[in-house]
Amino acid sequence: MMKRSFRHIIYMVVTLLVFVSCQQSRHHLSSQEQDVNWTDSAYSLYKQIERYANLDIQDSLISETPHVLTFCREHEQWYWYYYTWCIMAETLTWNNRFDEAMAEAKNMHDDALKRHDGFGQALANRVIALVYGVKGDMSVAVDYFQKALKVYPEDSSFPPKIDIYTYLCSCLDELGKAKETDATLNQWKAYLDSKYQANTDSTRIPNFGNYYFLFFKTRYQFDLSQKDYAKAAADLDSAEYYEALEGNQIKAVIQLLTLRSDLASIQNDYQQALAYNDQAIRLSDSAGLNASFLMNATATRIRIYEQQEDYKNAFLAFKTYAELKDSMIHADNQEQLNELNKRFEVDELKAQQEHEKIAHERTFSRLMMMIAAIIVLSLFIFTYYRHRAAKRLEVAYDALKIANMRAEEASRMKTNFIQQISHEIRTPLHILSGFTQIVTTPGVELDEQTKNEANEQIAENTNRITSLVNKMLELSDASSNVVISRDDTVPAIQIALQAVEDTRINDSEGVVFTQSVADNVSELLLTTNLASATRALSLILDNARKFLVKPNEPVKGAVTLRVNMNGSFVRYEVEDTGIGVPREEAEHIFEEFVQLDENYNGTGIGLSVARSIARRLGGDVILDTYNREQGSRFVLTLPCSKNA
Repeated sequence: MMKRSFRHIIYMVVTLLVFVSCQQSRHHLSSQEQDVNWTDSAYSLYKQIERYANLDIQDSLISETPHVLTFCREHEQWYWYYYTWCIMAETLTWNNRFDEAMAEAKNMHDDALKRHDGFGQALANRVIALVYGVKGDMSVAVDYFQKALKVYPEDSSFPPKIDIYTYLCSCLDELGKAKETDATLNQWKAYLDSKYQANTDSTRIPNFGNYYFLFFKTRYQFDLSQKDYAKAAADLDSAEYYEALEGNQIKAVIQLLTLRSDLASIQNDYQQALAYNDQAIRLSDSAGLNASFLMNATATRIRIYEQQEDYKNAFLAFKTYAELKDSMIHADNQEQLNELNKRFEVDELKAQQEHEKIAHERTFSRLMMMIAAIIVLSLFIFTYYRHRAAKRLEVAYDALKIANMRAEEASRMKTNFIQQISHEIRTPLHILSGFTQIVTTPGVELDEQTKNEANEQIAENTNRITSLVNKMLELSDASSNVVISRDDTVPAIQIALQAVEDTRINDSEGVVFTQSVADNVSELLLTTNLASATRALSLILDNARKFLVKPNEPVKGAVTLRVNMNGSFVRYEVEDTGIGVPREEAEHIFEEFVQLDENYNGTGIGLSVARSIARRLGGDVILDTYNREQGSRFVLTLPCSKNA
């Protein structure tokens, strides 16, 4: 309900604000360029995007917005650049595409921050606030709307700032923060006064009255919520005064009459409420406006009758509303009545009226029965949906418990990871430190064998630290979605040969390594990134060698590398006879920092990095659990071409 109310209030003001903003900003910016008026071109492109947004044509809006942004950047039309970006992000918000809207808002904020553009930063914060507001998180929405006001440049076009004030007041009112709402309204009024009060010639300022009209409408809603009816009435008087400066636009006058009717009804002055409503209906009818204005006025009339428990007139008003909705013309009924007057004498007409009275009474009785049935049905529906809501709450609570358990598990894995990294770094450092002390100790003479052993240990542990640092750098890039460039055309077998050479797995003590290449792959060329593909396969081979047997056991086992084709992909299958992976952990092991058995050395990031590289090359890494009773089989797939 909060979300629906928030959206309803926002829609009330968006149309006026966008129109006013576009007109004033167009006038303001068009004077900046004399030779070629790029501002008018940017404005026209913006209006097209705005049209897509109003009609909810999302596909065209999403596809065309980048072109408009490019045009505005090339011609430095920053006002329309950020306004266009903002309207796209807000359209995504209204269509509940919150993640996309938030991503656009953050990109907009980063862009504006680099350019030191306060207007762009303000609109980005406005979109973020709107996302939270539509999702119902009004407190966070308030924070971001206030940030938007804080960074909004004083010399920038002011209609968007008025828009932000309107949103902010709506959120504060939803939260029931009366003092903060009142303070924000006062701040808004002071801002308007600073722009207009010094200039007594209102005709020189476009839309002078519209801005104050909008302010006092918002002020009215607040005072009404506080049940300060005297102030609310004064607000409407002020709104009427400023609307008169704009020539008493018919739609605004009808809005004011509707608000006055609601205020009178709330104060139980039903006669006055109906009088205002009569004026609104007459104006809607005489002005030739579309049926929606007349229907809204009729809906207000129904509410007034219901509040004073005049159900008969409420039913008649509802009948009028239904006739309007179905596009039925009242003149037809009048014409039929005239025919009756011509055909029947006065007595017969009275008899007919008596008959109609009885029929109306029966209809009214049936209506009461229908209302009672609707009330019972409504209570049933309310109970049903309340029960469903309780069930959804229970499901959400269970999901929250699971998420909390996962968060605790992630925290534990990160802690283990840090401890493991510390151990992995500390051990080779101790070895290097020890050999360094021996070599540098005065008077110590070493034979050639000892020197060679020292050199080997120093080189081995130096490489161990370097490898660990490289893995850490790769981990920082593992969550990236950036596609790795594929500009190398190489034999598929070269990737396998290079990975075997880099890992030296065929020379590992206690490891029986074999490899085989299918006939249809032996001369196949891949278009890929040789270094990245080799690195992914090397990590998988290292993983297979590491988990052949349990720690401190002398006997190891076998590792087999097979290269074959599967459609348009090359498969590198690494199979080992090691401890294996439980089938239920087939995806878990690819998460960062995951180690199923903490007795083994390692950091828990190798498989995560391998999968990330493979996917950014257009392929993937999976654990093949089919028909596996011991050991593991990891499969790296790479596309044969860029287009695969």
